[in-house]
Amino acid sequence: MVRETGLTAFSSNSKRFLGMAEDTGRRAPRGYLGPPATLGSTLTAGARIVVTCRRCGHEAEAHLKRHILRHGAELSLPEWGARLVCSQCDSRRIDFMVRPGPADSGGLRRA
Repeated sequence: MVRETGLTAFSSNSKRFLGMAEDTGRRAPRGYLGPPATLGSTLTAGARIVVTCRRCGHEAEAHLKRHILRHGAELSLPEWGARLVCSQCDSRRIDFMVRPGPADSGGLRRA
């Protein structure tokens, strides 16, 4: 479980967009110049967020509805990611990836 204090990859430790295209290893096109995704827009899009600790490798799927109730639907994903702390090792070196598809844990525990 990942506790809090934070169609792309984002490193909350470096606080910068990594810009990697999913499953290709190549840089994503630089066409989008709008605001960052929010918790609400991610839920509306039917996407899910997989959170990973870079220190211990612990991985979990974020429960978006719970995070929206706590922080509000308008919280941007970069701001949300900066609040995350690993529940296993207390590290703040947390990455997350927004994945398409229904919120199906796929063997991952919910955060």
